[in-house]
Amino acid sequence: MATSEGKTFPKATIIPVGHPSWELRMDKPIQVTKTLTFENVEGLLNPDMFVVWRDWISQRERQNLGSVRFALVHRFFSTRDVGREEAESSDFAFKVFLCLRLVRPTKSNFDPIQIQFKGSQNTEVEIFSLAHQHGVWPNVPDAESLNSITLKDIDGLKQIIAPFLNLAEKGPENVRRAVRHFNAGYQDVRDPTIQIVIWCMGIESLFSSSTAGISNKNLFELIDQTVGFKRDIYEESPLKELIGNQRIEVGSVIRDLFELRNRFVHGEWIPTDWNTKPTRRNLTGENLNYAEVLRETASFVLRKGILHHLRENINASSQPEN
Repeated sequence: MATSEGKTFPKATIIPVGHPSWELRMDKPIQVTKTLTFENVEGLLNPDMFVVWRDWISQRERQNLGSVRFALVHRFFSTRDVGREEAESSDFAFKVFLCLRLVRPTKSNFDPIQIQFKGSQNTEVEIFSLAHQHGVWPNVPDAESLNSITLKDIDGLKQIIAPFLNLAEKGPENVRRAVRHFNAGYQDVRDPTIQIVIWCMGIESLFSSSTAGISNKNLFELIDQTVGFKRDIYEESPLKELIGNQRIEVGSVIRDLFELRNRFVHGEWIPTDWNTKPTRRNLTGENLNYAEVLRETASFVLRKGILHHLRENINASSQPEN
């Protein structure tokens, strides 16, 4: 392919999909958008390709990057220079990663790898850009600690990527704020108390108008209408097998969640009498702290609320150009 600026070359931004299910198998790439696929990339990368970054990332990290099994791959064309196309692909890749995080949060970071294909068969590659988080993983709520990506999640990504990209470009500001708060709780914050505060900010942003706040009464009514007070916060958790028939419904804990948020904001702490509140057992067989249950609730309600908004707008969104 050629342009007025000269010859262009096939390139790609690779978004490693961490924590894939061990049962995940696929015979061929899955087309997510026109230029985005979900692929088995085993053999495409190897640790030796990352030697140039040896002063930046450790040998163990290079081994991990070189052993990526599955990835989302965004293909594009550009000149040999690094410029606008590469930046646009990186921005698109981040939005895709964030959209997948909404579908299924895991302990993965956004670690894009940009490559240029050297051979005609797209089997020989040269890495020209790498962003790496140096092994600092998100502090996910306990219920999400064993999450893994399945083909069902990739199908979920495929369904909502168009409305998500539409939201990122021109969606309501309050909903975009909610998405930013959701991501910040994973990407930028490790303190559980701050995560609760920022995810509650996201919930209120989501259900508020662009310019005005919302009362608790109206907020809880909207959460019930969109997420559902009868909904079990562990309905999709891999810990469900451990929990058994035990349920913790959104409506039973949502008021305590916002009371705890208020206490944290005003410098107070968890009430001592909350030790008797209903909770569940963790992986070690001990009772989970009730505040951790509320942290799980905050993430669950915000994520499901955003997904509800996206699915309500699927028909109104055109297919993404990328």
